[in-house]
Parts: sequence; structure tokens; C-alpha cells
Amino acid sequence: MSERPVLQQLGAWAVRTGYTGTRSGDEASGPRPELLLATGDHAVAAPSSGVDSPVSALPWGHAHAETDRINAGVSPLCTLAARQGVDISVTGFPDSSGGSPSQWLDAGREAADARADAAVPLLLTGTVGTGATTTAAALVGVLCNAEPVKVVGRGGGPAPVSDEKWKYKTVAIRDRMFQARAHRRRPVDASAVLDILDILGTPDTAFTAGLLAQSATRRTPVILDGVSGLAAGLLADALVPGAAHWLLLPEISSEPAATVAARRLALTPVVDRPMGAPAAAAGLVVLPLLDAAVSLRQE
Repeated sequence: MSERPVLQQLGAWAVRTGYTGTRSGDEASGPRPELLLATGDHAVAAPSSGVDSPVSALPWGHAHAETDRINAGVSPLCTLAARQGVDISVTGFPDSSGGSPSQWLDAGREAADARADAAVPLLLTGTVGTGATTTAAALVGVLCNAEPVKVVGRGGGPAPVSDEKWKYKTVAIRDRMFQARAHRRRPVDASAVLDILDILGTPDTAFTAGLLAQSATRRTPVILDGVSGLAAGLLADALVPGAAHWLLLPEISSEPAATVAARRLALTPVVDRPMGAPAAAAGLVVLPLLDAAVSLRQE
């Protein structure tokens, strides 16, 4: 995380954001932390036929299948969340053509306001969907003015993509970055965010960006997850300058774009290498450390 001991760094973040930890057992009461998942397969990953995506090791339809598993309580995320005393809610975006960037952002803002009004002490984010890392890499490349080859990775599936898919993914990222070339090497404000999302974004990314931006406004601390969370963090920081102050990065993803985005946001990961946790689970893995750090500071 840094040269400082992990627990000290986490404790300092908790003090800075006002996070006072969660209670367990007989002392548990009041609102609990909540994991807000945004799910949806990305158009860039759509196969010409069948379910084999040209850019991902995950099959087309993964978002819908995983949403069903979470709602049925059989996803590993459900087990981890239950152990940590974290609630889960899922916002699905099955059709990326529905709505507009401003509507998707507003949905995220409304979700943040609802949790702040309910005094939820901590939010965790996660994105589930085929092609999510491809979209995130293109966003990071534009927002951080990085070349496609510097942000393309091997994907967020159970195994790295093949060399052939990696080549296709690189081309897809390059093409999407070219479409948004007017925004490279330029400051990004709220108006530019809407345009970039209209060109490159998907509902789940925009929803998360709105959630992060409004959470910062409402002073709600948030644990990010993965390169998609970092891409949304870049957008949120453009919408609400300083939003990164409220974000905690549990790990550094194996996706190169994650390193680029984390550097831009000045976020140092709790663990400086991938933990191997399932998608959207890294925050749940780190939460006990965060609560331990809070408890130690309170002693």
C-alpha cells in the first residue's frame, strides 16, 4: 500500500473519511455497509454468433447469469458479504442502448443519496459483465492520455484471454479511443464526461461514476473494485473534483489500465498486487482489515 504499515494507512483513511467501522454480534445495529453491483454485458464484447466473446474469456450473457446467482444467494459474493455483515444490491443494465449518459449518471446519484439518507456507513462497488475491462481500458486511455497498448490487458475472466483475443481487444480499444480523440490531452469537465460516456461508456460505468461523485458530495466513503471502478473514479473526479479523497483501492488489478488510473487518482492500493478475488469481491476481502484498523485506533 505504501511504506507505512497497512493498518496505519487504513486507519488514517478511516479518520479522513469519517468511517467508524462496523459492529458485529450482539452489538450489531443500524445500517450496514452495502455492496452496490452494476451488471451488464458490454456491446464491444458481443459475439457475431454463439456466446464466445471476441475480447473476453467470459461468455456473452455472463452478467445476466451472475445476477441470477446473486439474487438466488449462490454466488461467492453472497457468502463473503454475509460473513462481513454487508448487504448486496444489484442494478442491472441488460440493454446498453436504453437511456442516456445523463440518466445513467442520475441513477447512480440517486442510489448514493438513498444510502446517505439511510446513514449507510460505507459503500463498496463492483461491476459484473462481459467486456467490462475493454470499455474501462478505453476510458482510462482517453482520460489519462495513454496509448492503447499501455492500457490493454488480459481481461477479468477466470483465465487470461488468448493472444488472438488480446489482439482483437487491442484493436477494439484503439478504435474506441479514436472515436473520443477530441477529449485526449484536454481537461475533462462535466460536459466532457457526458460526451465521453456517450461515445465510450456503458450504463454500468456511468451509474458507478454517478454513485461515486454523489457519494463524495454526501461524504460517504467508498471501496472501489477493479479497473472498471477506477475508470468510474476518473469520471467521478471530473464531475466532483476531489472525489478520489473518499475512495479506497483494495488491490491493484492485473489490468495495466488500473495502474494508470490509480496513479492519476493518487490512490495507493492496500495490496500492491492482484489478490485473485472474484469480480467485485476485493472490497469484501479488505473490509476486515479496515475494521481492524479502526478498532485499533479506538483503543
